[in-house]
Amino acid sequence: MAAAAAPAAVLAAPAIAQGNRTLQMVMSWPHNFPGLASIAYNFAKYVGELTNGELTVEVAAAGELVAAFEVFDAVGSGAADCYHSTPVYLAGQWQPSVFFAQVPFGFTATEHLA
Repeated sequence: MAAAAAPAAVLAAPAIAQGNRTLQMVMSWPHNFPGLASIAYNFAKYVGELTNGELTVEVAAAGELVAAFEVFDAVGSGAADCYHSTPVYLAGQWQPSVFFAQVPFGFTATEHLA
């Protein structure tokens, strides 16, 4: 097992040497939106806790960095690192996204979580 971990440690060394890192997450929800916004904020909190602050996630609510329906483009352009939204909002840009949005004949909730 140690033999398998050694190469991984060598590969990860440059990333670890860089020190703390902050990721910018944009979301399609207002900052006080019940349920969905709190999921993003909790995710950011847990990432910080689990990495002892070496990785932090800054969450920007809809309209703070980009508009609610522009989160996908913001990540694509490099303005943000990740987003929290729903796939159905991308239907105009990427039609297969609706398959992942629990529309009729799409995935069930259990299949989404698999």
